[in-house]
Amino acid sequence: SCVSIALSMMTGVGIFIFPNLVLKDVQSGGASLVVWGAAGVIALMAGLCYSELGIALPGSGGELVYTQKVFGKAVGNLFLLTSAFVKYPAITIIMTRTCFTYFMKCFTDTCFECSPYQYILSFAGITIVLATCMMACYST
Repeated sequence: SCVSIALSMMTGVGIFIFPNLVLKDVQSGGASLVVWGAAGVIALMAGLCYSELGIALPGSGGELVYTQKVFGKAVGNLFLLTSAFVKYPAITIIMTRTCFTYFMKCFTDTCFECSPYQYILSFAGITIVLATCMMACYST
């Protein structure tokens, strides 16, 4: 399940966010498929590395356990705080902006990446992150 989680997070999100950027830079449909295939192989290798780490360092905590084992408790805890307050909320905001952009394109052809709409997208992402945090706080 570790491999499938890593593959789905890296490849699944990237397929919906970056295809136009890849196609714009590569300028060829076949070459962009090769780039996506290479990215899939890299994501597969990352998932296999996490699986190997899980076998070598059994215990609950995931990345925190691995980081603490290699770099010590201080760096591991700093990594945990950075992940909790920067990495995961940023990923959620990016996914929310993308979903909102695709949802609104069903109704209009407006460029939502242009200003003033980019502020609406950022506000929607931040609102969802804060709502998720409030639900998690009140549920415990």
